[in-house]
Amino acid sequence: MPSGYGIQLINDKNYVVANTDDVNYTLRSAGQIHNASFAPPFAGSLASSCAINLDDCFAPIVFFKPMNADQRICCMPGDDRDWISPQIPTRKWNRILKWANKNVGAIQYYVFDRWIPPERSAYGLQISNAQGGIIFDSGWNFMKVKSVLWLEPGYPNKNINDPEGGNWTVVGSAGSGNLAMAMPNPRGYIVDGAAWSGTNGYMLYECFHFSDWDNKITVSLVPRGEYLWTAPKSGWANPNTRSQIMVVDVDGLPTNYYDRTIIKGFTS
Repeated sequence: MPSGYGIQLINDKNYVVANTDDVNYTLRSAGQIHNASFAPPFAGSLASSCAINLDDCFAPIVFFKPMNADQRICCMPGDDRDWISPQIPTRKWNRILKWANKNVGAIQYYVFDRWIPPERSAYGLQISNAQGGIIFDSGWNFMKVKSVLWLEPGYPNKNINDPEGGNWTVVGSAGSGNLAMAMPNPRGYIVDGAAWSGTNGYMLYECFHFSDWDNKITVSLVPRGEYLWTAPKSGWANPNTRSQIMVVDVDGLPTNYYDRTIIKGFTS
């Protein structure tokens, strides 16, 4: 909500981007995840995962730069472990999924958060709140949103008989530039044992990657894990939901900045 006093900064779309009340999203962390960070949950599994520790963050959004089909990944919010007990506290982690047979190499990540970075500029503009604390510094690494896409219910259509290839859909181009992408809450898709013979069925989630000079956005599926018992009928787990893709401009941002702890693949 805009302040009743002080200064406001307004962009070319007439949105307030800074005032004396609100904290902007700025870069919290940057680094790389590597193929060695992932581990198949069990021998022969299609799924492979790792986790990024966000315990000290407030409202983090994690962006990635997967630049080819082998790097297609999913980032699921939440701890998402199968077995939780009073001795194992819930953690603020995001689980990252890939196909177990793919080598993702190294993928750049950026974590943006509503926090107060420690840096203070020698010149430029600073804004303080009513308590005298700095909540804006023009030298901070702000999150610059380039575009937001919404995927409507039932789109893209999936081919459950070819889940590793036939489900790919190019949903648009983000344009040229140094960009990163996030799907903050990917949707789940069920493939039952009738479609994948020899299994109890799998739960998969939406994943993404860029390609070509104009950063085409491709959405597909990656497995989270096999059902212990008979899976529900194939299809979207929540068929009436939408999912969102956010694209940000990361040009000029550091590629290593308060790196996150990456936890090797855990139980699936």
